[in-house]
Amino acid sequence: TVDRTVMGSPNYMSPEQAEGRDADARSDIYALGCVLFKMLTGRLLFDAPTPLAILRKHVDEVPPSLHTLRTFLPAELGAIVERCLAKQPTDRYQEASELAKDLRAVEAALFIPQPTLGAPVGGVADEVSPVTSEEPEIVHEPTWSRRNYWTAISISLIIGAVISAIAFATFFDCPFGQYLC
Repeated sequence: TVDRTVMGSPNYMSPEQAEGRDADARSDIYALGCVLFKMLTGRLLFDAPTPLAILRKHVDEVPPSLHTLRTFLPAELGAIVERCLAKQPTDRYQEASELAKDLRAVEAALFIPQPTLGAPVGGVADEVSPVTSEEPEIVHEPTWSRRNYWTAISISLIIGAVISAIAFATFFDCPFGQYLC
């Protein structure tokens, strides 16, 4: 993102860019929120017949709720995307590292251990128990359906891609909006 220039796709431009105000890294975080929204819902944040109408929507309309469109997604992920899409830059993440930290927390919470036979919750058995005629003790932990499993994998891949992009941009000191560093 370069100050005092308007460039980019209207579908991913921040409200301040749409109004011709100064843009900074928080504008890139808004654009990243638009990308996350599209990746998670399969649709653009705002759609309209003309680029100007799309820009007006970025300025005037409240983004649709991610949770309303995809009820199976974690509420925490919806809150992250909502914060990225805040109309005021001061209400967004101030740095990409803050965003990455929250995304990692959601990713870590997605994986729930599967049930194991005879092992204590949170660990493994210290020794092998002798063979008996009794049925083994099954330790039950929450499990997910196949759909939820693939959803978790997909979200983790998306989060991994976003964190990789943040790491790349940070390492090469390259703003998200520039294609060549």
